[in-house]
Formats: sequence, structure tokens, C-alpha cells
Amino acid sequence: MMARIFPRPTTPGHRGLNRRCTELPGWSLSIDFGTSNTAAAYRRGGGDPVPIMLTNDAHQMPSAVLVTPDGIQVGATARRSARRFPDGFERSPKRLIGQDTTYLGGRDVPVQSLVAAVLRAVAAKASEVGGDDRPDSVLLTYPQDWAGPRRDVLRAAALEAGFAPDVVRLIPEPVAAVAYHAHTTPPPPGAAVAVFDFGGGTCDVAVLRAADADNPADLRVLASAGADPLGGDVIDHLLATAVLARLDDRDRGDLVQALRDPANAKALHRFRNEVEVGKRELSENEQARVMVELGDDEEIVTITRAEFDELIAPQIRRAIELTERTLAQAQVAVADLHKLYLTGGSSYLLAVQREMTAMLGRSPEKFDDPKLVVALGAHHAAAAPPTKASPERAASQASPPDPRQAAAPARPAPAPARPAATPPAPERAAAPPPETEQAAESAVPVTASLMMSSAGMHAARAVASGAAGLSAAAQRVLMVNPALMTALAATPEGPATVDDLPTLAALMCVPGLLDQVCADPGLIGRLRGSNTLLKIPQARPGGVPLPIRVFFGDSPYWLRAYEDPAARRRWDDSEGPGDIWAVRTMRTWCTATTQEQREILLSPQWATWVPGEHYLDAFHHGDGDEPDTIWLPPAIERPSAVAPKASQFVRPAHPTPQQEAYLRDLAEAYAPAGGGGLAAATARQPDSGKLVRARLGELPANFRCQVELMGVAMTGFSTELLFYQATATRPSAVVIPFNGGTYDMTTGRIGWGGFPIILTPDVVTGVRIKTDWANAQRRIVVSTCPRPGASCPPSGADLQLRTGQLNAVANRIRAHLGRP
Repeated sequence: MMARIFPRPTTPGHRGLNRRCTELPGWSLSIDFGTSNTAAAYRRGGGDPVPIMLTNDAHQMPSAVLVTPDGIQVGATARRSARRFPDGFERSPKRLIGQDTTYLGGRDVPVQSLVAAVLRAVAAKASEVGGDDRPDSVLLTYPQDWAGPRRDVLRAAALEAGFAPDVVRLIPEPVAAVAYHAHTTPPPPGAAVAVFDFGGGTCDVAVLRAADADNPADLRVLASAGADPLGGDVIDHLLATAVLARLDDRDRGDLVQALRDPANAKALHRFRNEVEVGKRELSENEQARVMVELGDDEEIVTITRAEFDELIAPQIRRAIELTERTLAQAQVAVADLHKLYLTGGSSYLLAVQREMTAMLGRSPEKFDDPKLVVALGAHHAAAAPPTKASPERAASQASPPDPRQAAAPARPAPAPARPAATPPAPERAAAPPPETEQAAESAVPVTASLMMSSAGMHAARAVASGAAGLSAAAQRVLMVNPALMTALAATPEGPATVDDLPTLAALMCVPGLLDQVCADPGLIGRLRGSNTLLKIPQARPGGVPLPIRVFFGDSPYWLRAYEDPAARRRWDDSEGPGDIWAVRTMRTWCTATTQEQREILLSPQWATWVPGEHYLDAFHHGDGDEPDTIWLPPAIERPSAVAPKASQFVRPAHPTPQQEAYLRDLAEAYAPAGGGGLAAATARQPDSGKLVRARLGELPANFRCQVELMGVAMTGFSTELLFYQATATRPSAVVIPFNGGTYDMTTGRIGWGGFPIILTPDVVTGVRIKTDWANAQRRIVVSTCPRPGASCPPSGADLQLRTGQLNAVANRIRAHLGRP
């Protein structure tokens, strides 16, 4: 192991015996530990930050690590040596932060130690230019949306690398990026700026506001969001897949299969490097030639820029949509954005710059070297006066509150910041209200804190107090239409009269009904008592649609979006009279958390709606020019939330003790989506392979093998074998992350039920290669022992696999499980 580069001090003020206090002022070090590359910069006294040469010819080094019998190698050395130790190579240790250990080089390695190895290598290079025993401060940058546990790992890794605890400080990456440019070209006080950080593994967007004319680095985060995985690694994977598909088209499937063989890990490593080089070439040239080489066998595939742009277009669109949502969440229009800065290694892609220019209507700001911006800007961000909120603290204050903690006692609010020269835009809706208002507003529906005057706030509280116990949808309609609340308060049933899906839909869709009820609050009771049919004429007036005015009438974002005649025509074409839209919206609102409700109010193009049937029996759609009708029955059907989606993964029945050791680590996979709200109700089925690897541990490529799980006759389901080594708590196993109806080949019946397929030594009795005379299809047959009641695999069932490397894969299963 390497010695500590910067020895820890014995006291907080100690600076080392060899410090040349009289010769040089103190210095600070910044490290931008990225998904693909790491950069660093140092600053001497009050001078400008200077990038550090981390390799012989570059200011950044790969973030890759390689676990070998002799220790941990990092950077370019790790990449060069990966061919010798392919099972110990990890190109993106940053993506592992969040799990305790990972399996590399035949052993479990703490992720913190991998990060520490990279930071230690940077420290060694920094000591060559710093000249002191240790820096006065070490600035580590991190993604804006990283929660506390991830930041804690980064800080702990810094201490393990040899940095003293009193000098380490964390700076959000977008704050550092904006501070870099603000140092030379300060934004006007109160101006909003955005950072689009498109890196190797993630895409992060943050919107910030310059709060102080005297200190342009004093930036307040209004909103931030990130997408993972979305970055250079995803683009590399898409390009590699396209190249391999070209080889298949040339009838070179044999070469493709050979590359996937764990025995050819070195060739696969070379291929990945070729793909990465090709991606960079396509940002400058009209085409790139990617070489696929295995021994003396060689193929060259040409990809044009047009093909590449089409290939990555969905990913670029995701990044643009992420930017648009973050701007909406920050309540900053594109036209009001002072500047948008591109940073991160993947931002140089021409497709990214083209789409961003189209969204902005002008070119985004580009840095000379986007990979160095964060490291250089961290020094300027750290220069904020101590009386101001530090960027790190500002980031935590800007994070949206947890809906589950809504009932927690109010905390004392921070002292208000000194006002800027010009009034800043409204704060992000998720920011907590002042202490004097917080308790009173806790019962007010979500929009009360968005855009109301003081008088409007008091009215909102009055509405909330009278609407207590009603559904969220009914409270929403009463909030937007306080005259309706006032009128219903005089009736025997009070506001509960309208807490009914058909009634609320009628108020939202029947022209004039809401005004009639305000004038005659007993009307609703009489209409329901007589099973009345109310008509919705096909010809509808222009302007904002009536359902939107009734439900979102206090949101200027929704009203402005539908003032446009073209938007209104699109709404009419897709939603018609709006009755189904009304029910879907009410159920969505009842399901959403407080934070999600805030986001809906800011997003007229909201697309996350609860699943289910939104056509009520009370609706009848007229033919041709006939009006639609809504029937108001006497029975009440209150709007309610949609339950979270149940897990689509079923736990295998009657597992063996060795299988049980794996199922304990997979327990979360069988639970319903957590957290509640729309996120839980609309949760998508996760990728089964990623889910298993996230719970059981990531594996290097040579511990994964692509196969087809055989069904009846020639049917095959594409999946993979995951070879997990024995640990202190689990035996060796081959795990197949397949979730679906699999046939029991020994009986021809569907006898399988459970996820995943876990092959352990106490389940498998033998492995052989078999030819079925019915279809002459050779396959691997894994036989299992009798286990009454077992479902995955069933008792005594044969598991049949197809692959291009039958002998190699069969032998590996035998060796891994110790079976004949």
C-alpha cells in the first residue's frame, strides 16, 4: 500500500515541520472525481487556479481502478494492465458509491478504498506542484443530487487517502462550474443560470441564481435533477451494440460470440477502447472506423455521423427533457435564462450542442475544456464569504423535502439573505416557508404556497380548514374556486356535497354548472337525488379549457400554456369534452405526494398519470353532434389514490438453505414499490439483470455469460449467467436473472414460478451436453435434485441452455459449482 502523501496533523493548526511558511503562501487543492475521468487543480494564495498534470501529457486521468494481487492500480496504468487482470478492472468506481463492497480480483473490496486509491494518486501528483506537506484545504466536488450517505463515502475516502479531516470540504459540481465562468464574466445580480453536466455515467442539470453583486460565486441552487445511467458510458454501449450488429449482418456472429466469451476478456477490452475512440472521432469527422480484433481475425466497421446521431437521439432527447423539467421546477423560463453552460466530457458531442441550441434558441456557453471546469471553479465557489450560506449548505437547503416528514415539527428558519440589487425570481416551490407561517400553512393545499398574496393565503387557510377530511381532488377544486367553498358551507352536508368523482367531473366539464351551484348551493343535492343527466355540448368555446380552469386555475403555468389556440386545438383533439381527463387528473392528484403535486402545478405538459380505467359508468359519449352526458347518481364515489404497484417478481417457493442465502439479499425485489405517490403507482418493471446485480453485487464482464434459456421446441429466451463466488455469507452460485413463464422440459408443463433462477451446489446434480433428436438442437442441460414443493427450478427439473460456446460454458458451470 502507498504511504500517506499528506500526513495527518496532530492538532488542527499543525501544518507540518517542513512547511515553508515564510517562502510561499498556503495552497488549496480541488479534485473533480468523475465517472470516466478525474481532474484536479491547485491555487496558491489568492492567485488563479491552475490545472494539475495528472499524466505525462494530460490534465485528467481515467478514474479506472484495477485490483491486482499486489494492490490497487489507478488511471492509465489500470487501463493498460487490465488485459493481464481483466477480473480486477473497474472503469467507473464512482458509479459504485452507494454500495459497501464490490467483487474485484477474486475478493470483496470496499468501494471506499477504490475511491481512496484514485484520490491518493491525485494527491501524489499534487504534492509535486504544491510543495508543502499538505494543502490548507481540499475541495472535493460531487453531483448536486447526491444524498448524504454518498457524500459521506467521498469524505471518508479522502481521509483514507491521507487528507486531514479539518481541510476537506465538499462543493456541488454545478456550483463549481458556474463559479468558474462567473469569476471572469459575473452574471447580473438575480440572474438565473443553468449548468448541463453531461459526463461519463450521469447527466445532471442544475438551475442557480446569482444572489450577490459583490460576490458572483455566491450562487443559490433553485432546482436540480439527474439521470443515471445517462452519459458517455450509455453512448459507448449503444455504439458497441451497433458495431456488433453490423458484424452479425456480415454473417460474423462467430466473432461476436467469441468476444462475449470470458476467455477473450482482453479482446473485449480492446474493442471497448476502439468504440470509445470512435465516439470521439464522430464528434469531429463524418465517419469513424471501429476495429474488431481477436487474434489474427480482424473486421473493420464504419459508422457515419448521421447513423451515430440517429442511434443516440433518444438519449439526447432524455437529456433535453431533463433540462426542461428542471427549468420548470425552478420556475425559470428558457427566455429568462441568462446563460446555460455545458460541462462534462460528453457535452462535446455535436448532437448535444445542436439539440441544446434548438431548445434555447441560442447557442449554449461552452468552455475551452469542459473536463477542467469543475475542478477550476471549485476554488472560486469556495471563496464565498463565511457569512453567506456555503454552496454545500445551499445545496442541502434546496433539496425537496421528504413528504414522509411533512408532519415533523417546524425547524427554525435560516436568517434571510441580504437582498440583491434587483428582486430575484420566486424561490423553488419545495423551499420551506418561514417559521412564522409554516405551522399555519401545513393544512393548506399545495398551491397556497406557490403564488398567493398575503390576503390570498389567509383565504386559502379558511378553505383548508373547512375542507378537512375531503379527498385531495375535492380540496383542489375548492381551493381554486373559493366561492364554491363559501356557498357549500351553508348547506347541511357542507363541502362534502361535492366530494364525489362524477360530481367533481361535472363541475369541471359542464359549462355554467359551477356558477349555478355557487348561486344555488343546494342544486347538487337535488341533481343527485333525481339521477340527473347533465349535457356537455360538443361545440366548446375557445380559450383555456374549462376543466383546466376549474382544477388548475391558480397556476399561471397551466393557464399560459393553454391560452394558445393551437394548444387548445390539440387538447380538444386528444381530450374531447374532458370528462376522462378530469377523472384521470383527480386520481393522479389524489395519488401524488406533496412534492409531486408541486411539480404538476409547474408542468403543464405533465406526463406521469396513474394507470387504470378512467371511464366511469356515469359517462355517455354522444355520437356525431349529440352532446356527451354525465349522470349524477345518489351513491357517492370519492376520488381516491391508486395503490402502489405490486412487485412483479415472485419469491421462489421452498428454497434450499444455500438458495435462501441469496434470497435474503434479494428481499427488496419482492416488496411493492416504496415511497408512495406517483413514483410508486407508476413504477416500471425494473431490468431484471440490473436488479439482481444491484442487490447481489456487480460483476466484471468475465463473470457474466450471455445464453438463451430454452423453452419448448426451438424457443429461446435471451438472458445471462451470473457467476457469483463464495463469500462469508453465501456459497458459490450461478444466478440467472430471468423472470417469466419457463417450461419444465422434463414434463412439458409450465412448472416454474419465481425469480431469479439460483443454481447452487445443493440444487445442481450434474451438467451435460445433449442433442434432442426432435430438433437436433444441441444444448447444455443442468439437472437438479428432487425438492418437494420447489418452484424455481421445480423439483428434479432440467434447465436447458443454448450458447455458441457449449463446452466452455458447461465446463465453467461444472467447475464453479463443483458438479460433474
